[in-house]
Amino acid sequence: MTGRTKLVFMGVLTAAALALSFLEGLLPSFAILPGAKLGLANVVTVLALYLLPETRDAFLVVLARVLLGGFFAGGGAIFYSFAGAAASFFVMWLLKGTGRFSLPVVSLAGGIVHNAAQLALAAFVLESPALAAYLPLYAVAGLLAGLAVGLAAAACLKPVRQALRLSCR
Repeated sequence: MTGRTKLVFMGVLTAAALALSFLEGLLPSFAILPGAKLGLANVVTVLALYLLPETRDAFLVVLARVLLGGFFAGGGAIFYSFAGAAASFFVMWLLKGTGRFSLPVVSLAGGIVHNAAQLALAAFVLESPALAAYLPLYAVAGLLAGLAVGLAAAACLKPVRQALRLSCR
């Protein structure tokens, strides 16, 4: 993949993540867990991690999605979004690097860590350690969402790789 092709692909991934984020915003939220979402944009995060040649390129896609998403959505959620995205990306990068875990398992771990990081930030900002009581609920939500995202990304990985090979000729 040439530098120009990689840059265009990173832009396409960022746009896809933003579109998925926007679409997810149109869906009703879970009443039981405030702020809990499926995290459709994370399908793109996982794909970026597995498709881009450099880890930093994948992280730049995540960073662009968080910053642009925060800019378009407004509000202070950008800090929570970044905390979850950065922590989950780091854990997924570590697990992927071992070569021991399948893509859905890597994503599952990312989902759990994403929610834990956001909850930790909320506890810090609100100076309320009692929020830790929600950790088991958000861990289960992260597990389920991470698994769903991982299965979706795994289903997309091969077709996207084939499309990239065709377009890079």
